[in-house]
Amino acid sequence: LPNPVKGEFKLIGKSNERGSMEVKVYNSEGKVLRDMRFDKPFEYFEKQMQFADLKSGIYFIKIWINKKSYVVRVIKL
Repeated sequence: LPNPVKGEFKLIGKSNERGSMEVKVYNSEGKVLRDMRFDKPFEYFEKQMQFADLKSGIYFIKIWINKKSYVVRVIKL
């Protein structure tokens, strides 16, 4: 949140899956711009992400939690 984003983006979610979590940010051409890994010991998660250094455009955040994946589209103003 928010989407569209200007500088910071807070990724908030809920998943019954627990364990290792990987988050990657891709530009519209499919290039990986961010690659983060962390533990997800709880049902809910919240991760602050910086977008201030990225150009305006459309980005995709792909989240993997124990082999399940989710994609979020983000617009950077």
